[in-house]
Amino acid sequence: MATRKLGAILVAVAGLAATAVVRAADPAPLAPPAAPPAIVTPAGFRAAIDAERGKTLIVNLWASWCAPCLREVPELLKLEQAWARCGLRVLGIALDEPTDLATAVQPTVARYFPGFRTLARDGSSMDSFASMLDGAWNEVMPTSYIVAADGTVAKRIQGGKSYAEFEAAVKPLLQCPAA
Repeated sequence: MATRKLGAILVAVAGLAATAVVRAADPAPLAPPAAPPAIVTPAGFRAAIDAERGKTLIVNLWASWCAPCLREVPELLKLEQAWARCGLRVLGIALDEPTDLATAVQPTVARYFPGFRTLARDGSSMDSFASMLDGAWNEVMPTSYIVAADGTVAKRIQGGKSYAEFEAAVKPLLQCPAA
């Protein structure tokens, strides 16, 4: 009887230890949780872009199933944090299927990109969103558009890029106050 109790205790302790290891390997988010992405129409997406006029804006077309997208978003968030004082903003649009919002987009943002300001497309085609910025979008993901303060697209960047590559693209457009 004592052997069974001891065995049960050892199994329980081993289970708790395994849970602690799994939790330790899953780091806590660094920023406060983001609000669930708002579902927008192409016109709503355009309005969100226009609302940032006067700032340099990186518009990032991404999806939860796109591995290069998932590597790139953290770089964009670091860049926004570093250059926010100079007017840099980042806005994402998740191009996942609208039916995947609750099962893929929201969990991805909550777990990996808390604080990422992103929208989600309604039932409209991916092209209808991209065409708000680029009529010749070729469906490469991720695609980012650098939008100048006057609202014009200054540059299109495709494929997963690094912090340094994005920084080089936006620095000439930033409006940094004198130190």
